[in-house]
Amino acid sequence: MKKYYLIDYENVDLSGFNVLSSYDSIYIFHTSNNATVRFDFLSFCTDKKIKCEFIKAKKGSQSVDKLILFYSGNLINEKDAFIVIVSHDKGYDDIISKYKGRIIRREQIDDANICHTQIRTETVQKAKTESKKTVLKN
Repeated sequence: MKKYYLIDYENVDLSGFNVLSSYDSIYIFHTSNNATVRFDFLSFCTDKKIKCEFIKAKKGSQSVDKLILFYSGNLINEKDAFIVIVSHDKGYDDIISKYKGRIIRREQIDDANICHTQIRTETVQKAKTESKKTVLKN
């Protein structure tokens, strides 16, 4: 499974990046207000051959959030894509609930270091529980 990190650099830092691997792709969304990145992060990505792309959003209300949603919608169509939105914003709940088990939101990069099978297992268990509740109601 290919893991994509979509980082809202307006409201999170890049701490915890040491959990990333060469299989991961990172997209850092920023505006001109926060256009500098830590050297140790760049050096780590280069050494580990991690794909890292910087996407600059125009200044404006929710411009970074809108770009993250756009990229999420495009990346989710890739087979076996798993998306981690790294942000303090809670405005991603709709897309997360639509693609349960394939998109999560975390507040730090290392918070997202969860095996995708664990997340899928939790999703299946939740679905089974909800199914049992429905049967009991009827």
